[in-house]
Amino acid sequence: IPFHAEGRHPRSLLGKNFRSYLLDLRNTSTPFKGVRKALVDTLLDGYETARYGTGVFGQSEYLRYQEALSELATVVKARSGSS
Repeated sequence: IPFHAEGRHPRSLLGKNFRSYLLDLRNTSTPFKGVRKALVDTLLDGYETARYGTGVFGQSEYLRYQEALSELATVVKARSGSS
């Protein structure tokens, strides 16, 4: 998701922050083609844990988050390439 900073908090070019984007993906009635809800949940959990300190976010959690983020990026790139 391309981001730009126009003030205090970076936002995507869609006008949403990353957490809002993930929540929209998870809650949409027609799932984003190729994105599993479990993947979105992994990203939300990792984001909230790292950002807000709601739990442990060590090396293994970071690696799990990075893997999920790479998977999401692959799906988004594939979808934008097929449009």
